[in-house]
Amino acid sequence: MRKAIYIIVALLVTTTVSAQIERAAKSVFTLTTFSKDGSIIASTHGLFVGPNGEAVGTWTPFIGADHATIIDANGKQMEVESIIGANELFHTDYAVAISG
Repeated sequence: MRKAIYIIVALLVTTTVSAQIERAAKSVFTLTTFSKDGSIIASTHGLFVGPNGEAVGTWTPFIGADHATIIDANGKQMEVESIIGANELFHTDYAVAISG
Protein backbone atom coordinates (compact mmCIF):
# COMPACT_ATOMS: atom_id res chain seq x y z
CA MET A 1 0.00 0.00 0.00
CA ARG A 2 2.79 2.43 0.91
CA LYS A 3 4.55 1.63 -2.32
CA ALA A 4 1.43 2.55 -4.32
CA ILE A 5 1.11 5.86 -2.46
CA TYR A 6 4.77 6.69 -3.14
CA ILE A 7 4.31 5.91 -6.83
CA ILE A 8 1.20 8.10 -7.06
CA VAL A 9 2.94 11.01 -5.30
CA ALA A 10 5.99 10.65 -7.57
CA LEU A 11 3.77 10.71 -10.68
CA LEU A 12 1.94 13.83 -9.47
CA VAL A 13 5.20 15.65 -8.74
CA THR A 14 6.67 14.66 -12.11
CA THR A 15 3.57 15.87 -13.97
CA THR A 16 3.57 19.22 -12.13
CA VAL A 17 7.28 19.82 -12.72
CA SER A 18 6.95 18.87 -16.39
CA ALA A 19 4.15 21.42 -16.89
CA GLN A 20 6.22 24.15 -15.20
CA ILE A 21 9.20 23.40 -17.45
CA GLU A 22 6.99 23.61 -20.55
CA ARG A 23 5.64 27.02 -19.46
CA ALA A 24 9.14 28.29 -18.74
CA ALA A 25 10.42 27.10 -22.12
CA LYS A 26 7.70 29.09 -23.90
CA SER A 27 8.96 32.31 -22.31
CA VAL A 28 12.51 31.99 -23.75
CA PHE A 29 13.40 33.74 -27.02
CA THR A 30 16.43 34.43 -29.21
CA LEU A 31 17.33 38.09 -29.72
CA THR A 32 19.40 39.11 -32.74
CA THR A 33 20.64 42.67 -33.26
CA PHE A 34 21.66 44.14 -36.61
CA SER A 35 23.69 47.08 -37.91
CA LYS A 36 22.31 49.55 -40.49
CA ASP A 37 23.70 47.47 -43.36
CA GLY A 38 21.83 44.40 -42.07
CA SER A 39 24.82 42.47 -40.75
CA ILE A 40 24.40 40.66 -37.45
CA ILE A 41 25.98 42.37 -34.45
CA ALA A 42 25.03 39.86 -31.76
CA SER A 43 22.67 37.04 -30.86
CA THR A 44 21.60 36.12 -27.33
CA HIS A 45 18.64 34.83 -25.32
CA GLY A 46 16.06 36.53 -23.15
CA LEU A 47 12.72 36.00 -21.43
CA PHE A 48 9.22 37.27 -22.01
CA VAL A 49 7.95 38.73 -18.73
CA GLY A 50 4.58 40.19 -19.68
CA PRO A 51 1.51 39.38 -21.75
CA ASN A 52 2.03 42.29 -24.19
CA GLY A 53 5.48 41.37 -25.45
CA GLU A 54 7.50 42.85 -22.58
CA ALA A 55 10.81 41.06 -22.36
CA VAL A 56 14.19 41.18 -20.64
CA GLY A 57 17.61 40.45 -22.06
CA THR A 58 21.18 41.62 -21.70
CA TRP A 59 22.03 45.17 -22.79
CA THR A 60 25.33 44.36 -24.54
CA PRO A 61 23.82 43.15 -27.88
CA PHE A 62 22.04 46.50 -28.31
CA ILE A 63 25.25 48.55 -28.26
CA GLY A 64 25.69 49.99 -31.78
CA ALA A 65 22.62 48.18 -33.11
CA ASP A 66 20.21 49.76 -35.59
CA HIS A 67 17.39 47.26 -35.06
CA ALA A 68 16.66 43.90 -33.45
CA THR A 69 14.41 40.89 -33.91
CA ILE A 70 13.12 38.26 -31.52
CA ILE A 71 12.29 34.66 -32.41
CA ASP A 72 10.09 32.94 -29.83
CA ALA A 73 9.95 29.25 -28.88
CA ASN A 74 7.38 28.61 -31.65
CA GLY A 75 9.61 30.15 -34.34
CA LYS A 76 7.56 33.35 -34.67
CA GLN A 77 9.76 36.33 -35.59
CA MET A 78 8.96 39.80 -34.19
CA GLU A 79 10.65 43.20 -34.48
CA VAL A 80 11.71 44.97 -31.30
CA GLU A 81 9.67 48.19 -31.22
CA SER A 82 11.38 50.02 -28.37
CA ILE A 83 13.58 49.69 -25.33
CA ILE A 84 11.65 50.83 -22.29
CA GLY A 85 14.47 50.60 -19.76
CA ALA A 86 18.20 49.95 -19.86
CA ASN A 87 21.41 50.46 -17.94
CA GLU A 88 24.53 50.82 -20.09
CA LEU A 89 26.77 51.38 -17.06
CA PHE A 90 26.82 47.67 -16.20
CA HIS A 91 26.72 45.49 -19.31
CA THR A 92 25.43 42.60 -17.22
CA ASP A 93 22.21 44.47 -16.33
CA TYR A 94 19.10 43.85 -18.31
CA ALA A 95 17.38 45.85 -21.02
CA VAL A 96 13.62 45.67 -21.24
CA ALA A 97 12.09 45.75 -24.73
CA ILE A 98 8.60 45.59 -26.18
CA SER A 99 8.24 43.58 -29.35
CA GLY A 100 5.38 43.69 -31.81
